[in-house]
Amino acid sequence: MFLFSVTFVMSMIAIVVSITVPIYAETIKTPTFMIGLIGSAGGLAYSLMAFVAGTFYDRKKRIVFASLLLYSFTCALYNFSEEATMLVLIKLLEGLSAALLWSAVEALLADLGGRDLEDTLRRFNLSWSSAVIIGPVIGGSLITAWSIKAPFIFALFISALFAVLSLFILKELNFHNQHIKTNTEQKDLNQKYSIIPGLASILLLSSVDGIIMTFFPAYATRLEISAFNVGLIVFAHGAGRIAVFSQTNVIEAKIGKIGMLWSSSFLLGIASLLTALSSSFPLYICCFVLYGFGTGLAYAASLSIVLRRWETTRGRAAGIFESLLGFGYFLGPLIAGAVSIFSDSAPYYFIFVLSSATLIIQLLLNKKISD
Repeated sequence: MFLFSVTFVMSMIAIVVSITVPIYAETIKTPTFMIGLIGSAGGLAYSLMAFVAGTFYDRKKRIVFASLLLYSFTCALYNFSEEATMLVLIKLLEGLSAALLWSAVEALLADLGGRDLEDTLRRFNLSWSSAVIIGPVIGGSLITAWSIKAPFIFALFISALFAVLSLFILKELNFHNQHIKTNTEQKDLNQKYSIIPGLASILLLSSVDGIIMTFFPAYATRLEISAFNVGLIVFAHGAGRIAVFSQTNVIEAKIGKIGMLWSSSFLLGIASLLTALSSSFPLYICCFVLYGFGTGLAYAASLSIVLRRWETTRGRAAGIFESLLGFGYFLGPLIAGAVSIFSDSAPYYFIFVLSSATLIIQLLLNKKISD
């Protein structure tokens, strides 16, 4: 239950910080390309460290404590930063702390879930996605009611509190995976291709999340949409995602994991195209609900696929999943920042192209994903 609590709280403050950083960068006159670099910096650190963190996930007390304490420290640095270059460096530290945390939490929950893996993952997904729909409203409200730096102070104290709690609540327990004789090794070469659609979806959903969370808050601010309304728009993203997570079992029973992956790519492409063509608050709400549906489907299906694929090495499996997420968070904003020199809406056209390409790859590799 403490792991689920950490999942909820850290997801909440992560989204609070994620919408605050680009808005803060906009207030100090940061160029759009530099905003993309700030967003991609966190993804780079996350990608590089996630696999390492997953490998040593059994030392959970130390990893969880260190990650929470480091996150608190990065929020303190955000509060005192006044230059865009400093924001890039701080974002690297934020990505490092997140990589340490999530790889360990996912691997431990997978071990604790045992044979009820899908149900445990459903509860995990509901936990962090519930926080994600609250975070934007809290972030927007703190900025509107107090100051642009108020969310950093809020996140600092919350993460520090849970770092202290982790010292008293978590115990150093060793989880030994039973050697599971699955058919993984017996499956012929064609089975290797069944995981590719899932890996492609991981890269797509993280690229999309990275781009919209890096660029949209500043983009909306330039369209004179208030910070509070930006929070509501991102809230719609989280609401769509949690709606999917709450019905994961039903959706999977009807269309299967591969159908979830195909649907996610299609929805993300449509949402991005509508975002590029829209300019009003109500339309952006609709777009971000679609983003939520798409990323929710991709996340739920791909996480289950990866953890099922490498059942005997759950730490490394979680590390692979989180590392690919981090790579998408790094590469997506970086490329989108480069294409933004053509127009402010160019990043969303890029998402459309990326989603379409991913869907084509998934359709071409139409292999049944076995549970």
